[in-house]
Amino acid sequence: PKLVKAIAPTDRILLLGTSCCPWDCDQKSLTGTYGKIIVIPRPDYASLYHIWNDLLFQYSGLSRKFDVSSLAKLSDGYSVGTIIKVLQEVMTCKRVLQLTIRPLMHVEILNALARHDPIYKEEDEAFNQWYSRTPLGRRKQKALDAEVERRMIENDKHAGAK
Repeated sequence: PKLVKAIAPTDRILLLGTSCCPWDCDQKSLTGTYGKIIVIPRPDYASLYHIWNDLLFQYSGLSRKFDVSSLAKLSDGYSVGTIIKVLQEVMTCKRVLQLTIRPLMHVEILNALARHDPIYKEEDEAFNQWYSRTPLGRRKQKALDAEVERRMIENDKHAGAK
């Protein structure tokens, strides 16, 4: 924290920290060191579809008929970093050269994916619970509550006008 306070806005320095277990650290120091906490949620189906699509079709030997949709569904719960690691494991130079002779099979990717741990529901819930106790999380919750209340008032007005 002392080092961070010595950095002035004119220094044009961005301090970035990442954690997979932010609840293990001292919360006061964390919020004092970092002015903002940005949550990067688990990717949903649409995001996974685009990630797989973009990463896989970089390889010219891969058939354009390769079913990315089922891969996106089966990889639900995995992080983008894990997906990138899996592709690096599967798409070796040797395997890329063999693509025209031996097409890529979903099983190859799924076997590599199975060797990695997904983001478990418990971890996700622990993260959400931790975030709700941070200053930004509380502000976000207040804003969501205010929005819900505003919509309820609007609905009551519309119901009363009928």
